[in-house]
Amino acid sequence: MPTFSFSIGLVLRNGQQLLEFRRQLPDQSVQFEDPISGRLYNWKISKVFSDINNGKLVVFRGHEVDAAKPSSVTGHDLPKLFPSLDSLPQRFQDEIERKLDYIRCLQKAGVTRGQRRLIKPVVVKVADRRKEKVPSDSTVISWWKAYEQSGMQASALVTANYQKRRRSTIHPRVKSLIFDVLKREYFTRDRHPLTRSHLLINRALERASVIEGEVIGPCKVSLATVNRVKNDVGPYYIDVARYGPAYARNKWRYSISGVTTTRVLERLEIDHTLLDVVVICDQSGLPLGRPTITVVIDAYSGYVLSFFISFWGTGVGPTLNALKIAVTPKDQYREANPTLSHDWLGYGLPELLVVDNGLEFHSRQFKLAAWQLNTDIQYCAVRQPWLKPSVERVLGHMGLYLPASGRVHKPQSNYLPPDPRQTACITLSQLSLGLLKCFVDVIPFEASTRTLTEPYELFREGFERMPPPLLPSSLSDIDLVGALNKSLTVGNEGIVMNHLRYNSRELQGIRRQVKHSFKTQVKFHPENLGFVYVQDPITGHWLQVESCNPEYTQRLSIVQHQAIRNHLKDGLRTRNAIETLIRGKSELIDYWDGFLSGKRGKKNIEAAKKFGSLTSAQSLLSKSPSASLANRVTELITEGDIDVAINDVPSFSSFILD
Repeated sequence: MPTFSFSIGLVLRNGQQLLEFRRQLPDQSVQFEDPISGRLYNWKISKVFSDINNGKLVVFRGHEVDAAKPSSVTGHDLPKLFPSLDSLPQRFQDEIERKLDYIRCLQKAGVTRGQRRLIKPVVVKVADRRKEKVPSDSTVISWWKAYEQSGMQASALVTANYQKRRRSTIHPRVKSLIFDVLKREYFTRDRHPLTRSHLLINRALERASVIEGEVIGPCKVSLATVNRVKNDVGPYYIDVARYGPAYARNKWRYSISGVTTTRVLERLEIDHTLLDVVVICDQSGLPLGRPTITVVIDAYSGYVLSFFISFWGTGVGPTLNALKIAVTPKDQYREANPTLSHDWLGYGLPELLVVDNGLEFHSRQFKLAAWQLNTDIQYCAVRQPWLKPSVERVLGHMGLYLPASGRVHKPQSNYLPPDPRQTACITLSQLSLGLLKCFVDVIPFEASTRTLTEPYELFREGFERMPPPLLPSSLSDIDLVGALNKSLTVGNEGIVMNHLRYNSRELQGIRRQVKHSFKTQVKFHPENLGFVYVQDPITGHWLQVESCNPEYTQRLSIVQHQAIRNHLKDGLRTRNAIETLIRGKSELIDYWDGFLSGKRGKKNIEAAKKFGSLTSAQSLLSKSPSASLANRVTELITEGDIDVAINDVPSFSSFILD
């Protein structure tokens, strides 16, 4: 047997973790060190020895001496065993007991198979005792030989007539005709009843006997005979022919060993579902509808690593957001939510992602993200959800913990379910916090009825045994891959998208190197319109460009932006702003037409400069020229202006020029 000693050079393997022996302590303890993380473990020698013998720890390298392996023994092939001797009919059990009686007596007499002369007297004595006919020596020797060559298996003494099938009395041509009619009528998607096939078979038999002029059997067969011929095909293949392969796989599915995983983060399962509850808005209190949740689960332990709730449906965005949460540490969720009683464990890059055949999983963005994370993708067969049982079980079990208010009820006969939009009172933030507590404090502590293990403890122990998980140095590549793509024009205003402007000095520098205005690819996140990614058409690299109105676009989603614009449009429609604008345009056109119509006299530009108002402020505040002229004409014809005083004659003085 292999041996080892607690000395330098001993390396133990704990799952995927290697532990090197460092020193032996005075209190009958030994110290091991993880060579990757440097973590030290102090264990009692008795505990280490017990774990090695129980298989929890494996001697990976050390002073070992292997015992000699036993040589292989080549023997005869064992016969096909029966399920149980107890399942044999009584007459075959009596036959085994009879043959063994002869063999045991020969063995007790010390006779071998080759001593035919000594076998005869023993066989006669046994036959006289059993009061039966004496079997021949060759017959007893053949029993004995079969018994020894089978490894002393009593089932080798059963006669070959056991389970012999009775010969069919139906003529082969009749059976062939029955099967042809069944193949044409019964084994089809039309799913005709067997009685229809039975009627057509009897009609075909009558025609065949008359046309061929020979008797090939009875002109009619019973329904039971047709049913026996039909059952020769097998129920699984009958369902394949009548209902299709998808239905047959679902009906006859089976599980042998289940999902084969040996460690945590080896296999992650991802799936979406529509929650059976209607939530309301946190600000307005209006019902928003049923959100979609994306869940990522570790298949080894059944522990939920991340989830993402949104109203975007099942797309690339929710999938990549849930995947980002799964690979990053999640201590901030415990700090931000003091109601959680346990830590949300798990982080690191997975080895395999198991998904179904949704369009988002076959998209180029999802494959690029998997390449960035250095992980593989496995697609389940179509309509076989049991190939990812962990996530399907959690998604089905999660509905038990949803709130009763706003729940969507399954339609039933003679039952009018309540309207979930009328009973909804749970906001989206409350639903998110409730599901977080469900995935952290409730579901991980539900012990499996089959294995009696908790997902929390199973994941914690497996996570401690594995080497330090790999972490991505940056998630910006995943953000860039998961962003939506558009082809937009870059101009002096930058990028204008959804009536929002994005511009920067770096973008204008690229514009000066390329063209005055050009089209390029622009990526944006629908949940955050605060920035966009613009592709440089020369190098193909991406530039992050901030919004020109950050106070409005920060953490603004495209759904909120559209809702705000729709609200403002409704306000304009309520105030009849469009009609007011159209009426003002019409009045302006009539105003200009009034100036341009009629006779236009010659204009004295110099006089206009001297006496006219040359600014809009004076023109808008003063009276119009026509009004001033009318006022002057009215003042000239007054009597006060015409009367002149006679005595008001000025005096003049004279002077002489030399």
